[in-house]
Amino acid sequence: MGSIEILTAEYEQGSDAYSAGKPDSECPYPPNQGNGAQRISWFNGWLDARTQDKLGHIFEKHGLTK
Repeated sequence: MGSIEILTAEYEQGSDAYSAGKPDSECPYPPNQGNGAQRISWFNGWLDARTQDKLGHIFEKHGLTK
């Protein structure tokens, strides 16, 4: 069974934020403000970019790249 990957604008913003050296505390979507899906998507992007940065070489070594 395959997976579905949907990249939102917020996901891209989070990924770009990590790439620009911004900490996760700079998420523009504050908690408890009715924007939970946007906040989660932003953090998913930020965390995916960090994971790729820190562990990408291991993924590539084992053929686990996209």
